[in-house]
Amino acid sequence: MITIDAFVGALLGEIAKGRGIGDQASVRLAEHYLHHDLLKGFPVPRMQVSTLEIDLSFAVAANARENHLLEDQEVQKGIRFQVRDFLAGLPQDRDFREYFRDDVSLAAKWRKGLGGLHDRLEHVLAKPAPDREALIQKLSMSAQNYFHESAPEDLRLAVGKLLARPPRRRKNGRSMVKVIEDQIRAIVAVVGENEPQAAEPPADFKVLVTAAELDKVNPSLLNRMKITVSPADRRWVTSEKDGEKVHILGT
Repeated sequence: MITIDAFVGALLGEIAKGRGIGDQASVRLAEHYLHHDLLKGFPVPRMQVSTLEIDLSFAVAANARENHLLEDQEVQKGIRFQVRDFLAGLPQDRDFREYFRDDVSLAAKWRKGLGGLHDRLEHVLAKPAPDREALIQKLSMSAQNYFHESAPEDLRLAVGKLLARPPRRRKNGRSMVKVIEDQIRAIVAVVGENEPQAAEPPADFKVLVTAAELDKVNPSLLNRMKITVSPADRRWVTSEKDGEKVHILGT
């Protein structure tokens, strides 16, 4: 993944370097002609590309504004603390109360490991997510994993099935996993809305350009870009300043 400005800049830079490699080859050829008895009377060949057209395919990976939100350290901190507080209160939450009643030591073990869970959430938030939904899924998965890790041995194999069911008091409602995911989604949304609205961040569009990246993208989401490059040569111009020769790169 790369930003659009870095992608186009690197492409133009490589084209310029390619032109330089061609010029260096011309210099070596000119030297060869100069010292050859027959060739020195011939014009030295030099290939010059008058116009170069490049047709590229790419896909936009994420919205710049959303990336800015997810990468802001204070926003990350706000999300981390609120998600941790939500998870810390699950033993008293009416949707999860009966789960924790299955083992009297379960709530105590749950609270004891919250410090490690906090560190895990910090690690998840520190890694850039492609978009908000991906971040929500990663945070939700951390919470689900913590359920498995904090469960006693006799309950551990059943945790996945328990989380996939609605809370006992809601026979046809959302599963416990969905309850967790929705609450995390609400936290991320609220923290994002409360973010100080300073100057709008500069455009920073991430794009997918490699064959491996684009192979996973729906063809309907691909964009095309045509770049036309024409030579605009510059020459060193010699002048004098204070009695000394000065070289200036002119147009």
